[in-house]
Order: sequence, then structure tokens, then C-alpha cells
Amino acid sequence: MFIATDNPLKPLGRLDKEYRSLSSYGRQIFRVCVATIMTGSNIVKRLNLASLLVTNQQRLDRICQALSKSNVPSRERILACNQDIIDIDTYRYVAETGLKYDQLIGTAKLMIQQYLESSPIESIEFMDKMKKFIGLDSANHYDSLSIMKEIQEEFENHPKPGIPPSDPRIIVTSLLNSIWHYTFMYYFKLRNSSKSSPTSC
Repeated sequence: MFIATDNPLKPLGRLDKEYRSLSSYGRQIFRVCVATIMTGSNIVKRLNLASLLVTNQQRLDRICQALSKSNVPSRERILACNQDIIDIDTYRYVAETGLKYDQLIGTAKLMIQQYLESSPIESIEFMDKMKKFIGLDSANHYDSLSIMKEIQEEFENHPKPGIPPSDPRIIVTSLLNSIWHYTFMYYFKLRNSSKSSPTSC
């Protein structure tokens, strides 16, 4: 029982000051503590605070792993990357070292390859352009980025009306937009170098 007293040093021999069961207090305090924990957990989940501890480099690694699973249909591989791609777009303006152009281009190729294998409804010319992009050597950064830029612009300038945000086309477009964000300055640097070279065509 709870002993009601203003003086904790006063002898507690008398029973007339007992007031309610300690268990009843304990249950109420427990409910308050649990509610506090659950509220904090919901806020953390809603704000996606865990994503702050993950770099876009790590997200690109996870995307490559998801796209390389041979026992999963292409559409499901793309959908499995959705949250990482959303987070890449969210944090693409955060300064980050360690991103490599080879991996950025390689990730774009993996995504385009899976998109083609998911039987998308696109024009023959656009499909051929994506196939050409996949076939290029990733080490040839300028040519790869040139075609990737055209593909990215095609996705951006010719959206499919009425498709949901989780559609593979939207996911692919978002990833290419983020990769272009990381590579466009490098691309223009390569283009300017190519123009200034006396052996350039």
C-alpha cells in the first residue's frame, strides 16, 4: 500500500495513512512511460531519422544489390529500390565524399536494364537509346553521360499521365535525376575538354 505522509522520516507503524495500492500507481506510471516511448518512436519513424545515418553511397550499394538479384522479377527489383531512391533525392544536396562516377553510371545502367526487362510501354526509338546506353563501356564517362542525359530528359519531358508514384517509370526517373545531379558538372567539364582538344571531331 502507498503510505501518505509529508515526512518521509516519520515512523510508518500506523496503518491509518495507507492510501491506495502501489500497483495502481505503478500501472498508471507504466502507461505514461509506454505512451512516451511510443510517441517518441512514432515521431522518429515519421521523420525517418534513421535515414540520417545512411550515406547515399550506401544507398547506391543497396540499389545495386537489389537490382542484381537474379531470382526476383525485374519489376519487383525496381520497386524494392523505391525508398532508397526517395532518400537519395532527399539528401542529394548534402555534401558527401566517396561517390564515384563509375558506380553512379553503373547504377543507372543496372536500373535501365531492369526497366527494359520489365516490358515497359515506350517508343522503339527510346528503347533503342536505352539499349545503347546499357551497351556502352562505363569507363567511357563522356559518352555514357551524354546518352544518360538524353534518357533522363526524355523521362522528364514526356511523363506518363495517371501513373502512381510507385510505378517503375517514376522510380527510374527519380534515380536518373539524382545521378544527373551528381554528374552534370563533371559532364560539362568533359564536354568542354573535348571541345578544346585539337584532335576532337
